[in-house]
Amino acid sequence: MKVDPKVLGNLQTLKKPDNQAKTGQSQADATATSTPTKPPEDDSVELTPASLKLQETAESLAAETPVRTELVSALQEQIASGDYEINSNTIADKLIEFDKQS
Repeated sequence: MKVDPKVLGNLQTLKKPDNQAKTGQSQADATATSTPTKPPEDDSVELTPASLKLQETAESLAAETPVRTELVSALQEQIASGDYEINSNTIADKLIEFDKQS
């Protein structure tokens, strides 16, 4: 079977979108050469009052809460060595005191 080049050319033209058939430019090429659009200047984000309060609280806690690194290190060493003693009476007293407050 012999293929007529004129028919083949017509088939290629039929497969192309309208603007591609006229210009010979593919859709990807047309998109790549077009001017990029700018994002709208009025885009904005609004946080709820609760999220603003949460952000303020987190910032103030981060600034104010000192980490007692010496105490933490000493307790870690005591726990690791097995020397840390738990006073069950003190824990029970604190639990009872906490329960009375609730």
